[in-house]
Amino acid sequence: MHELDGKVTIITGAAGGQGAAEAKALLAHGAQVVLTDIKADEVREVARRLDPSGRMAFALTHDIRKEESWASVVRETLDRFGSLSTLVNNAAIGGRGSLDKLTLEDWNEMMTTNATSVFIGVKACLAALRAHGNAAIVNISSALSGLGAAFDPGYGASKGAVRAASRSMALYLARDGIRLNTIYPGMIRTHMFDRLFGAREPSELDVPIPIGRMGTPEDVADVVVFLASDAARYVVGAEIVVDGGESLASYSATEIEKRSSIGDRR
Repeated sequence: MHELDGKVTIITGAAGGQGAAEAKALLAHGAQVVLTDIKADEVREVARRLDPSGRMAFALTHDIRKEESWASVVRETLDRFGSLSTLVNNAAIGGRGSLDKLTLEDWNEMMTTNATSVFIGVKACLAALRAHGNAAIVNISSALSGLGAAFDPGYGASKGAVRAASRSMALYLARDGIRLNTIYPGMIRTHMFDRLFGAREPSELDVPIPIGRMGTPEDVADVVVFLASDAARYVVGAEIVVDGGESLASYSATEIEKRSSIGDRR
């Protein structure tokens, strides 16, 4: 099924990991995709690998923190594909450390990259999305936006800003037929995760995931495809948590279950 035929998508942070997986999934379902990233060589290689012909996908160097860079991306997208139907605000940074280690420079960098860039991107794409009609925006926040993250408070705060802004934007843009929805990934095995925690599993970090495994970039990508498609035509302002149930579980409750007969299924 090619339910995204005729859809043109800009996806940020597509040089690897979750962004590359999202681009691959969108292409597999028929969308034309503009992959962007500040890592110029890497994002071009991903685009070549996903679509050697260059007819359905191409890559652009993109600094999501700068209005002029966004303007260039939108202009080149329209020049190449003629329209824009979907924006996926995926790019983000993290891992700047706990409160004692975090500097003001770190804090500002995360806020600008993770949150302010979403505002800049939506504004830059707005005219093209309105012109297309029946357009979609997918913002990638994080399950940490509603949880404490002692190891990385700047990341949680920046993703919390995305959460709050997305609610207001969704309400405002619905009148234009633009559906804005937000995804909240949990522990997803990406390069960012490995830089923070190495190759360890959630069980080694004392993080209970009820479904029994860590998430993959493809788990998030499939939700992006749904929200970009007409199957989600009546979905506005949704907050979809993709974390295997992690945010439903209390660590203390899980430990109680382990240590008692309550959790015995025999």
